[in-house]
Amino acid sequence: GATGAKWIPLIKKQFQRLMMLKVEAYAVASSLMPCPFCGVPLTASVRGNGDKAPNPKASCKTDGCYGGRMPVLCLDIPEDVEAWNRRAGPAL
Repeated sequence: GATGAKWIPLIKKQFQRLMMLKVEAYAVASSLMPCPFCGVPLTASVRGNGDKAPNPKASCKTDGCYGGRMPVLCLDIPEDVEAWNRRAGPAL
């Protein structure tokens, strides 16, 4: 019924995450802006057998950088990637 319908978008999102290809994950990783704290590009973690990349992620690996204490960025969630690449304008 209507109650079960609310789960469909969540299930679709999980299914998409399982289906990302390694080549796609690396392409997304290369499009990321660098860490806003140290300016170093994020390090991607893309694993899996064959051409599939379940749960690809990226994070800052710079020693001592605050960015390394932030949660990992899931490369297979477009909204998260968009949010990461969005930066505030210059301070007034």
